[in-house]
Amino acid sequence: MSFFRNIFRIPKAQGRLEENAYIFPEKKEKGIRQDRNELYAAASRYMTLSKPYLDPNLTLDQVAHAIRTNRLYLSRAVNDCAGMGFPRYVNWYRIKYAVDMMERDRRLKIEEVSKLCGFNSQPTFNHWFKLNVGMTPSEYLRKLNRRRPRPRDPSSSGEGER
Repeated sequence: MSFFRNIFRIPKAQGRLEENAYIFPEKKEKGIRQDRNELYAAASRYMTLSKPYLDPNLTLDQVAHAIRTNRLYLSRAVNDCAGMGFPRYVNWYRIKYAVDMMERDRRLKIEEVSKLCGFNSQPTFNHWFKLNVGMTPSEYLRKLNRRRPRPRDPSSSGEGER
């Protein structure tokens, strides 16, 4: 997991998203950066706690509505704070979830992982996985299996009745 954490630099948001928190950045020039940081933190908390990225049809409008802001403010906050657009931000969370799934259960097929993470197609999943992790999903699974072999099933050890 440390390999994965070293690649991704989006800070984890901690805490609980308050349901009645309305986030509207102020118009003052010096307060805009702080407001965007707060909005980005709220979006990150929402993504971490609610996992809306698992929905393949997630939109910017849906996330903005959930954290009670508008799409323009949210888009600017993600661009300024994460250094990426909203689609890449969502796919970052999807790939992070995929890596966690692959580490927990290496028997899952890559096609299953891509669907469970919110991707509509295998090629799209492969593209975003390689972009974020630096290798294809199958290469990553091979690396996991070399690093920590699966426990052997005692029933298939070759010993027993002849």
